[in-house]
Amino acid sequence: MKKTIKAIIFDIDGVLILGSKPIPGATKTIQLLQKNKFPFVMLTNTTLLSRENMAKKINRTLSVKVDKNDILTASSLTGDYLRQRTNNKSLILVEKSAMSEFDGIERNDDHPDFVVLGDFGNEINLDVLNKALRCLYKGAKLIAMQNDPYDLTEKGPILNVGSWTALFEKASGKSAIIIGKPSVNAFKLACAKFNINKKNIAVIGDSIEKEILPAKKLGLISILVKTGVSNFEKKTTKEADYIIDSIAELPNLIRF
Repeated sequence: MKKTIKAIIFDIDGVLILGSKPIPGATKTIQLLQKNKFPFVMLTNTTLLSRENMAKKINRTLSVKVDKNDILTASSLTGDYLRQRTNNKSLILVEKSAMSEFDGIERNDDHPDFVVLGDFGNEINLDVLNKALRCLYKGAKLIAMQNDPYDLTEKGPILNVGSWTALFEKASGKSAIIIGKPSVNAFKLACAKFNINKKNIAVIGDSIEKEILPAKKLGLISILVKTGVSNFEKKTTKEADYIIDSIAELPNLIRF
């Protein structure tokens, strides 16, 4: 029986874009949703970009117009998590392009309450890693903005936050607090953007672990695309409510 979809939570990488290139059909699908005023939000595990910069990237790549308020990132969710805590002095390891998501949070590189791991790209070096490790030994808690071990690019997989998280967990003996996908909390925050029954909210992603299984746990509609990670890992699953070749087929599942 076909499920009624009234709102959509999109993954971005591997579903709408791959690296700096659009996935075929993504532009037409987003334009169709906007034309019909169909509600959607984009939920991504990226920590490299702020929501504003991510919106610019999406608009540039897909030739569409989305607002930063249509986007939730692992870094913006982590910033919200820290701001909700009284003691939130933090050593934040993330590229400068995403640092605006942590406005209002006290920085402390010597005795922080939290060591916060994002993707810090070319800024990574042994001095930075060792400083963070020493903070953990002094009592800081470990936060990982997300836990993806690798990211998929046009050139192939590259190390991501989850790999650094595993390193620090092993070296410090501490378990990290994971903020982004596949945490169901990330999807609950995304659902809160809509005034719609969750049984009518669809999650569309390319990862069984990061999108499909959390969607099932929350009673959301799950749609797996064969682009991105699912294509790379060559996985098939019966977990998803729908499996489609790409984002181009999504309009076939929606009643406008």
